[in-house]
Amino acid sequence: MVLRPLSFLLIAGLLTFACNRNREPQLFQLLSAQAPGISVAHPITASDTLNVIRFDYHYNGGGVAVGDINNDGLPDLYFTGNMVSGRLYLNKGNMQFEDITAKAGAGTDSWATGVAMADVNGDGWLDIYVSIAGKSKNTVNQLFINQQNGTFREMAAQYGLADNAYSTQAAFLDYDSDGDLDCYLLTNALETFNRNANRPRMTDGSGKSNDRLYRNNGDGTFTNQIARYLKHQSHNGMGTDIADFNNDGLSDIAVVDMLPPDNSRHKSMFSNINYDRFKLSLEMGYEPQYIRNSLQLNNGNGTFSEIGQMAGVDATDWSWTPLFADFDNDGLKDLLITNGYGKDVTDMDFIVYSREGSMFGTDDVKRKNAMARTEKLPDVNRPDFVYKNNGNLTFTDKSGAWGITQQGISNGAAYADLDNDGDLDLVINNTNQRAFVYRNDAGKHLKHNYLRVKLAGPAGNPQGLGAKVEVITRGSSQYREQYPIRGYKSSVDEVLHFGMGTGTKADA
Repeated sequence: MVLRPLSFLLIAGLLTFACNRNREPQLFQLLSAQAPGISVAHPITASDTLNVIRFDYHYNGGGVAVGDINNDGLPDLYFTGNMVSGRLYLNKGNMQFEDITAKAGAGTDSWATGVAMADVNGDGWLDIYVSIAGKSKNTVNQLFINQQNGTFREMAAQYGLADNAYSTQAAFLDYDSDGDLDCYLLTNALETFNRNANRPRMTDGSGKSNDRLYRNNGDGTFTNQIARYLKHQSHNGMGTDIADFNNDGLSDIAVVDMLPPDNSRHKSMFSNINYDRFKLSLEMGYEPQYIRNSLQLNNGNGTFSEIGQMAGVDATDWSWTPLFADFDNDGLKDLLITNGYGKDVTDMDFIVYSREGSMFGTDDVKRKNAMARTEKLPDVNRPDFVYKNNGNLTFTDKSGAWGITQQGISNGAAYADLDNDGDLDLVINNTNQRAFVYRNDAGKHLKHNYLRVKLAGPAGNPQGLGAKVEVITRGSSQYREQYPIRGYKSSVDEVLHFGMGTGTKADA
């Protein structure tokens, strides 16, 4: 009678010891918003004139850019705000930051969306370009030129970048290979339409047609080749990242959508397209689209294979940012995905009640009823996802194990080695919540090495945008392209980071 419980206790103790011994170290630590000096909040409120009923993109959030604005070797941060000013934070070292927005002259008073850091004038100092949405008093994009003394001067008009076409993000690149930077501006249309109805496919850039994949023809023109390269796409493509995640020297594509991972959300959310509507969309000229994240594997022959479901990264709820980066320095790029939304307008009960409520009453009554129903909707408030690359075309969800557990409505995100300790930290811009700053402690827990590469480009392109870098170690290779504007409305650090695992040097 006595031996049995003693034996049980002994076994339980051994199991507990074994579990503790084999437990994976937590890589990320969420820093207090007060501790690092980053107190930026991004509130989005609704009113009778500005709400998700009148403005579809009301809760689409803002971006974050990382870059060394004062050339001291520490990455600095810029957050955009919709209803608040953008904020510029100077990295003081040891994960401490100072808000220098006012004295630097880098604030905004518009509905700012995306932000990109790039050396626009080629003087060796990073500038800041902020995209502005059409729901602002001032709808013109802003270009803050670095004055090399801790201040910036707004000069969008002087540089021909004072665009007012409701911009979402800008990408800087040398598309014509003439040695200086060009700018591709992503814009959106403000229009009234029935989001649940099919419409003829548009070819002039307007309307809600498929995603595009523009191939550079080398003569100053581009051709949309997405139907040739991809067999199908995500339906509600949000952010995207392009990187070689399987180390075969070919760039792969990740696009995030809004498929929930849990059964309850999946059943209550309007996230499926019936067969008849799917066939109708094909007849109207659309390419096949599915409501889930897509991971397009580059086959090296002008085609891609979509492996998101096989890889285990297809369902991450209402997602915004995908970013490939090697967070554990093992030589394989992992995948971060942010998610969340201000009001769950895809809830089936809300859709049904809204449809029925729109049948009766004056326009004013219908609008007020719709606003009242919207205010009662819950937020889509979820933790973000981080997936470990297994090296076999699959990923494992390590969000909880690695410390990405804080719930929020997360939009734009960026990575950088903020404290110069050899691992990539995370910065995330949230809606109705302070920004997340995750310190990566992989260097403390894992005996993995790393290599960081800072490029020195020509006079018109000091960052070396467009450069291709391959690192070979013990017969394996890693491939990167220098394009910091990635994910969703954001740009990452320009310094290229390579995890080296147990390798101690690069062979080439």
